[in-house]
Amino acid sequence: MRCRTYCLLAALLGRSFFQVMAKMSSKDYMEGWSDKCGYSNRESCNSYQKGYLSIDGHLNVTLAKDELEYWKLRIDNYDFDDEWEKIRAYWSAKVTTEMIELWSESESEL
Repeated sequence: MRCRTYCLLAALLGRSFFQVMAKMSSKDYMEGWSDKCGYSNRESCNSYQKGYLSIDGHLNVTLAKDELEYWKLRIDNYDFDDEWEKIRAYWSAKVTTEMIELWSESESEL
């Protein structure tokens, strides 16, 4: 997961993978963080949040459900390095749940 996050940040920031890995602290990801950011409301998102929302794993309900299962397992079984990492994990699970609910509603309307 960290590798995917570093690669995403590197792409967003126009830096190499190693530059991002060497210089980004967990708190750095929180710069401009918005609790209001979500799948339906991206205006207030910071670069980490925008990156997460653009991941290919969110292309359909099945992939999003797999992603949500990952976040649930991580939240239940992982000792987070710091509070920032924990906030990001809970936010990711919340947003992925939002995606699944919205997409499931859309599919049921068809």
